[in-house]
Amino acid sequence: MQAIIEVRKPHSDPRIATLESDGVINIREVIDVYRFHSTNHASKETLLEIVHALTNHVSEQFRCFIYNADRNKIKILETSKISYHEGSSILWDFRRCYTSDFWVIEKQTLRGVKNLLAEVTLDIVTTLLKQRDINTIEQDIQVETSTLMIGRGRLPDLNLLYNPMIEEISLKAIHSKRVTFCDPHESVNIISSGKTKNLTLEELDAFNRQNALNLNEIQLSKIAEHFRSKEGRSYLRDIELETIAQTWSEHCKHNIMSYPIDDLQEGIFRGYIKKSTETIIRNNPNHICASVFTDNAGAIWFDKDHLICVKVETHNSPSALEPFGGAMTGILGVNRDILGFGLAAKPIANYYAFCVEDPDTERQDLYHDIHKTKPKLDSRSILKGIIQGVNTGGNCSGIPTPQGALYFSNAFQAKPLVFVGCAGIIPAKIAEKESWIKGPEDGDLIVIAGGRTGRDGIHGATFSSAGITDSNVKGTEIQLGDPFTQKKLSDAIIREVRDTALYNAITDNGAGGLSSSVGEMGREGFVVHLEKVLLKTSGLAPWEIWISESQERMTFAVPRGKLETFGHIMTRHGVEFAVIGEFNKSGRGLITFEGTTVFDLSLHFLHDGNPTVHLQTKKPKEMPGKPHVTFSSLEETIRDKNVCSRKFIAKQYDHEVQGTSILKPLQGRNKIFSEVTAIKPLHNSKKCIGQAQDLAIMTRDPYLDTCSSIEQAVRNLVTIGVNPQKIVLLDNFCWSDSNDPEKLWLLKEAGRACHDISIALGTPFISGKDSMFNDFSGYTASGAKVKISNIPSLLITAIGIVDDYEDIVSLDTKYPEDLIYLIDMNVEAKRAFEVFRRYHLALKNKLVASAIPVGSGGRLVSIAKMLMANGHGGMISLEDNKENLEKSHEIIVTVAPKNELAFMDTFLDTEITKIGKVTQEAVLEMGKSSKVKIDALLSAYKGTLL
Repeated sequence: MQAIIEVRKPHSDPRIATLESDGVINIREVIDVYRFHSTNHASKETLLEIVHALTNHVSEQFRCFIYNADRNKIKILETSKISYHEGSSILWDFRRCYTSDFWVIEKQTLRGVKNLLAEVTLDIVTTLLKQRDINTIEQDIQVETSTLMIGRGRLPDLNLLYNPMIEEISLKAIHSKRVTFCDPHESVNIISSGKTKNLTLEELDAFNRQNALNLNEIQLSKIAEHFRSKEGRSYLRDIELETIAQTWSEHCKHNIMSYPIDDLQEGIFRGYIKKSTETIIRNNPNHICASVFTDNAGAIWFDKDHLICVKVETHNSPSALEPFGGAMTGILGVNRDILGFGLAAKPIANYYAFCVEDPDTERQDLYHDIHKTKPKLDSRSILKGIIQGVNTGGNCSGIPTPQGALYFSNAFQAKPLVFVGCAGIIPAKIAEKESWIKGPEDGDLIVIAGGRTGRDGIHGATFSSAGITDSNVKGTEIQLGDPFTQKKLSDAIIREVRDTALYNAITDNGAGGLSSSVGEMGREGFVVHLEKVLLKTSGLAPWEIWISESQERMTFAVPRGKLETFGHIMTRHGVEFAVIGEFNKSGRGLITFEGTTVFDLSLHFLHDGNPTVHLQTKKPKEMPGKPHVTFSSLEETIRDKNVCSRKFIAKQYDHEVQGTSILKPLQGRNKIFSEVTAIKPLHNSKKCIGQAQDLAIMTRDPYLDTCSSIEQAVRNLVTIGVNPQKIVLLDNFCWSDSNDPEKLWLLKEAGRACHDISIALGTPFISGKDSMFNDFSGYTASGAKVKISNIPSLLITAIGIVDDYEDIVSLDTKYPEDLIYLIDMNVEAKRAFEVFRRYHLALKNKLVASAIPVGSGGRLVSIAKMLMANGHGGMISLEDNKENLEKSHEIIVTVAPKNELAFMDTFLDTEITKIGKVTQEAVLEMGKSSKVKIDALLSAYKGTLL
């Protein structure tokens, strides 16, 4: 079968609207092209079924072509009944359609990069052929897809039409007397020669720089010394150096958080973060920690039979270059972290936090290269892409996305910060084994299942371990995710494979691909035959197959006697798998490719040979101060980009898909966005999980900034009803220029604060992830070199348990005449915990009608949100309300008059203050001379951001 289907899209197609949004591109038509190649013959009727499956007959038109036997001519098989341009060309008869200037450009995915549309189309075709009893298998059919864009007028800058990281374009036709255009820049792939590299430091460093491996001189010297003295050879292979670079990378090894720093020999992670958790566990026999800092995610006890595990990742560098793909692979990757926890947990909720530069004040004249062919993406484009990426990854995976945050700040000039998180649930015991304990047995088969391996994601780990420069962007660092393939893999694991005990260990293929998953799972020894790995495209070098971060893949340790059953289940779920080797106890990693040894290395050296560097800090003479924000009115405050509604994001994300949503992201009749949500993961239990987060941007006092952020995240959870004794934390440090002693001083102070405040509040850290080089090096429009660094930031995620969902309160006021109280935590951590305990008792006794933590914008904004939710008004008396525009350590609550005395008896006089009451009239009255209509506030709050 040799056929081509062309589908003409309506002018309402969102791709046209997006490209024309800035008024610089005049696109008249978009046509999707499907090309089919098969050794099997399909009838005209079958081809027409395929056409109908790919076409919306209400809004789209189509033509189908088939090749003649001589393959030199093309005939039209059928066109849609609404005929549009006649002609026998494979392209539409453009000259008959347009009499003035026009151009035609074809865009398609780079070879070797995931093409989701082609894969879904292939599934449709093979299904139809099987239904018609045509004997075909997937490997007999090839599907290619592309998009034709037809425009009028001057040909635009081609950089606006495609992303060279994952796509290529070609000019197919043009009709114009005068045409000027920019040539698309080529993507660069490093193809290995397979030859060995001599062990001179100069040649090692040259290879290191050429391939952006980010190894330093000390590491290179250690590598050369090891191969000469321990491996007994004066050469090493490219795949070996690539593997060491990936394993030792900042992204994977977290060197800066682990190295000794000043007098802290244990380093920031072990000396501050991990030590605080160990202290809490040691001093609290009722702690809820189950597994911390040892697996793909941290886990707590949900009840006696289940664990909840959580992980939050960053995907900053990929999202700066390809926002949609970077964010989608981020959310899919953190989902696989949950699948890879223990013996496999079920993902139950996704979370996000997006940090972008203020689009109204950002610089627009920055480029990655001196020739100005690679412009730095603007923040609006980045934000649109990352929102859509998390949408596609989460919604198409059947995982709810109930909670998130969005921050605008010029602190993020160098890179966006894209945080993606996931929570999962797992039985405490699986097949009579403790579910969080795993490990391969000697002789277990190495099985990889899920998506195929391609060039997408090569050097992703080392690329993310440095700032973005023109020299380290090679074009293959960005992965493209496929949520449908991952969903099939996830279902096969959770629904069948896991609970029948068909494997001894599982992990995801994250940073470093097979190098990471097999290398870490097989720390005691392994043998791999790379030619057995299923590939997306031919021609991949062994090192590319080994380190590629292509998505949707999990690695298993499967006992030989269980492989057949494992394979039957995967096949039934439509999941590809391959046996690529076996685990052993040799202490070495051995990799062959088509019978030739390409990797032979001590695993002790690979995992423990990374040399230690003693870091030194220096207190900065000048610290970035907090920007002084002034607003002329409450309306103006609530219209601010960091205060106004996030409904435009929340409505795109499905938070109901698993039927677990209890406290929703949009609350009240008027859908006010909430900073904290809750889900009920087990239908036969009253217990819930609450999730919240807060971002600290380091200014004059990083210690205080960090303490305040942790208190805010914890207070957010306590406000809705989470038990203050059942809260845990996750840290995501996003630093910049982290070789600078002054930046390291900020890091150390933030780590010290994490230690102190977590112990004081009894909230242990269970997981974390850091991103140390959020920097941009490039050029201005004049060709001058420029380096921009983000202000160091820390995202704190808090997860906690609600003992009974009936204790949960939302932010929307319930009844007029309810009283409004302010609860003050102050800044003293021990005092805050005591107030949290009293507040929790008030919730258990049903004394609080509604509640909101004071956050961005201050008290008045929080009160306004409560009133706006159901259109109520309020009378407020606050002496310092005009000055309180910042976060404060407070909770605003409403209390029914009948419960006032009991509420007051729960607290000390110094902890609560009555500040007003809810009214029927939709007006917020702040003293006799200050009134504002709730409708006016709602209008300001719901203003469009993008």
